[in-house]
Amino acid sequence: MRARLLRRVEIGDGFVGGFTATCGGVSREPWASLNLGSHVGDDPKDVGANRDRLSRELGSPVAYMNQVHSNTVAAVTDRFPTGEVGTADALITHRGGCAVAVLVADCVPVLLAAPATGHAAAVHAGRAGMLSGVIAAAVGQLRSGGSDLILAAVGPHICGRCYEVPPDLRSAVCEAEPAAFATTRWNSAGLDIGAAVQAQLRRLDVRIVAVDPACTYEHDDLYSYRRSCHEGSGVTGRFAGVIVSK
Repeated sequence: MRARLLRRVEIGDGFVGGFTATCGGVSREPWASLNLGSHVGDDPKDVGANRDRLSRELGSPVAYMNQVHSNTVAAVTDRFPTGEVGTADALITHRGGCAVAVLVADCVPVLLAAPATGHAAAVHAGRAGMLSGVIAAAVGQLRSGGSDLILAAVGPHICGRCYEVPPDLRSAVCEAEPAAFATTRWNSAGLDIGAAVQAQLRRLDVRIVAVDPACTYEHDDLYSYRRSCHEGSGVTGRFAGVIVSK
């Protein structure tokens, strides 16, 4: 019996959500094995097979987006989407039975659920997207659909102890979002984008119901672009956060 691909999180009645890791797919090194990213040099057939495996486990089609570190929100309109449905960094589904996904390898994946309407969103919150307001944009879209209560699950991401940046970049980011301030394990300037994202969610009155504390840089069972750069290749796969309203 094949092990489950999705580490599920409780994100409200009527929703199924969770996060994948690196295992359970068909991709070869250096993407081994459950790479879900189509833009990282992996064989498209292997990526397609991995995406099919995730879809079969969920029992739902999965919509992906072309992520560009923006605050753009897109919506799924096709019951059975194929490939990337739009260029955006937050993807909302108004359709029960169609999952939405966010792909990451250090950035913060956020899953949002609106219980009153059954709508759901997957959000890609990297440094640039977090600063440009992608979280607020996604929450605003969900609330405009008629749900005041929004639930959030925050997935694995690089932690502040491992996200090293130049001091002037830390200063600029923290001027806009003080919660991002961090010092790394090497006693150098760092950023904690996960803390910043959670601070923004709280200010938006979003109820955070789950936080996965795993750091992508520190855990080999998660893809990490920064770790791959430090190891010399700069090539790695992408894992996913996915959510579907049943």
